[in-house]
Amino acid sequence: SGGEQQKVAIASALALQPRIIILDEPTSFLDIRSTQQILDVLLDLRKKEIIALIIIEHKLSQLFHLHPRIINIKKGKLFPISIDQQENISNFDYDFCNQNLKKHPVPVIEIEDLSIKKGEKEILGIKYLNINSGDFISLLGDNGSGKTSLLYSILGINDIESGTRKVFGKTIRSFKSSNRDGKIGIVFQNPNHQFFTDSVYEEMMFPIQNFSKQNKINPKWIEGLIHKFKLSEYINLHPLKLSYGQKKK
Repeated sequence: SGGEQQKVAIASALALQPRIIILDEPTSFLDIRSTQQILDVLLDLRKKEIIALIIIEHKLSQLFHLHPRIINIKKGKLFPISIDQQENISNFDYDFCNQNLKKHPVPVIEIEDLSIKKGEKEILGIKYLNINSGDFISLLGDNGSGKTSLLYSILGINDIESGTRKVFGKTIRSFKSSNRDGKIGIVFQNPNHQFFTDSVYEEMMFPIQNFSKQNKINPKWIEGLIHKFKLSEYINLHPLKLSYGQKKK
């Protein structure tokens, strides 16, 4: 899985026994347990003064017990930040996410007796799962536990051994049957796996042109997304030229 690959990459860098190590968002693909394992290793090395750590990270709360010096880069300049100031670094607009939720939730995903196997081994066995419109679900589990397999099965990408899966009341047998109306969007763990065009703007148009039956573009909705995600200055750039965080947005 992506998290397991991340752990291998970090272990490989540490195998050299370097005096300096630079980690670019080292916990981005890791589950809670693996994140703690990696941070414990780094803390142990730091206590022994074996290594100097430079970590590029947005989730600062995970690093507090390492007592780091925090430096923010803004418009090409370095600004030291105290831990007391870190709460003001990021402020997400949750109202934007909730503005279109329906007052009367209806089932959108229904799973019963679902089984997924790899070879002879069952990797997922779900008795019942029901998700309604407006739900906010946080799916937890160790790296490699089957989180992505579950999501891919909901999309119809993964075949199932037995059981039923319904999306919007329709039984799903394949990706084509689950998403013929473009009603399901997915963001991969690695954004590089889902770019198809030569510019950010074309990338935003791509799903509408390929998955929407009406193939209608709502200019105000697109402009709103560009503004909310602060993408206006990158709109004509190739997605692969952007930073990891910009690609994710």
